[in-house]
Amino acid sequence: MDLMQQIVSDEVLQEALQWLCRKREDNSTNSDLWDLQWRWEYIRSQLQQRLRDKKFRLSPTRRCIIKGKRIELWAAQDALIQNTVAIVLSQRLFLSNRRFRVRGHRRVRMAVREVVKHAGGLSLAGTG
Repeated sequence: MDLMQQIVSDEVLQEALQWLCRKREDNSTNSDLWDLQWRWEYIRSQLQQRLRDKKFRLSPTRRCIIKGKRIELWAAQDALIQNTVAIVLSQRLFLSNRRFRVRGHRRVRMAVREVVKHAGGLSLAGTG
């Protein structure tokens, strides 16, 4: 299955929707999330088609104040699509949750070794 087929699959979109609902469960009743949930069957098929046709475009973020903090908030559909891409890519790529400070050559070499170790036999000259 190619990358786009995975991204637009019902299963991945449903997983992303569940994540988004958990993430924004405290949103106001005016949130675009509720419209997304209410009309999910229709919106899902429209999103799938727009993604297949390469016509999906992200909307500008909105500035909100939540619990006294100013934040930039993606529209629900945008956050959903970003999450579907993250789900699919995380299944295909090695994404380490290790962090390296890259000041100095030694730490850079350590980070590169970590990537090479998980890259399926890829070798890089000069990482020793």
